[in-house]
Amino acid sequence: MSIKRSGSIVVFALMMLSLIAIITQQLLKSSMVGSKFVKTMVDREHAEMLALGGINVAIAQLNNGIVAAKAVAVRGAAAREGRDETAQEARDEKKENPMQAFILHLLLHLNRWQDFDLDYKNDGVEGKVSICISSEHGKININEVFDFKKQVFKKEYEAILKSLEIPGIITGAEFLKRLEDFFKKRSKKIYDITELSVALGLDNLNVFYQPPAKPAKRGAGEPNKDVFLADIFTVCTHDATIDPLVFSDSIRAIFGLQRVRANDASLLQEDVKKIAEEFKPQGSQDWNAHWNLLQPLYGEKPKVFDVLKDIFSKSFTSKVYSVLSYAKVGSVEQRVYAIVQEFQDPAPEKDKKEQDKNKEQDVPNADVGDEKKDNTREKKQEERKKYFKVMKIYWL
Repeated sequence: MSIKRSGSIVVFALMMLSLIAIITQQLLKSSMVGSKFVKTMVDREHAEMLALGGINVAIAQLNNGIVAAKAVAVRGAAAREGRDETAQEARDEKKENPMQAFILHLLLHLNRWQDFDLDYKNDGVEGKVSICISSEHGKININEVFDFKKQVFKKEYEAILKSLEIPGIITGAEFLKRLEDFFKKRSKKIYDITELSVALGLDNLNVFYQPPAKPAKRGAGEPNKDVFLADIFTVCTHDATIDPLVFSDSIRAIFGLQRVRANDASLLQEDVKKIAEEFKPQGSQDWNAHWNLLQPLYGEKPKVFDVLKDIFSKSFTSKVYSVLSYAKVGSVEQRVYAIVQEFQDPAPEKDKKEQDKNKEQDVPNADVGDEKKDNTREKKQEERKKYFKVMKIYWL
């Protein structure tokens, strides 16, 4: 009797084992890829929320500055009325303008990174948020410096734009020519600074501001070498003047001034405090006479000061700010740039009627010389709620 021996079963078993191994490998790979993808998407959502949250942090800081200013006003009013609810420092503050506290708060953070590290235990997420606040009033409003009727740039700004040379990208004369040709052809204001990048052929020029990097070791760090289109120009303010107190970093470069460094705020703290104490936000400011106040911030008075002084605002009017917010969760980073503007609740109808009555009686300065009425009016002004709105937002 003969027994047939066949290797087909063994071959079949090996094939099945190989197939199972391949399927298992693919399942493990898909599972790992899926798990990593899900984590990345979750980190992305967290980073987006944190980036938007960074804008709220900036607004909260600006509001806190306003609250601090209001506190100064309250303490000053108490001192003037002789109440004992404040300390001697309140009496020392009675001559201080309420906005001085806000200026002190603002200048120490302007155009510089502020970092906030988050941990899961306290914040519900592991990550980092970095914000930078800049004032739009420290930039050139490109819409306001061009005379659309005469189809030319205003004389005082023409010299500035002509000197706006960006090494390796464009000369000042060519920059001015391109701007003039663009506005003559357009014949109306632009709505967004990003329009200039394409229209002027400045694709190589970074649009949005990048604050100077923090040094690895201790020290103030190195200033920026580049300039940024949206840090030179704006369309968000309401006139052509520039506020020297809040110059943008790129405007500093164009005017030949000392630029911002990442960690120089601590070195400038005493100088900034002096600026806040001596500066009169609501009064007319003679920048030529008071440049010594700004010298710690900007260095020596620029050679073109005689040309520039006519375009400087005479009082502190900063109401519009740009906020750069970076958020990083895991390996995912989200970046957002926003324009925020300060608003104030309208005056009550009763106050409006009182103002109209004074106008009808031809006594516009009825409160002048009456300290009590002046204090009351100042108090009412401070009690009107101030708040910020996000006007524009860009995902970078």
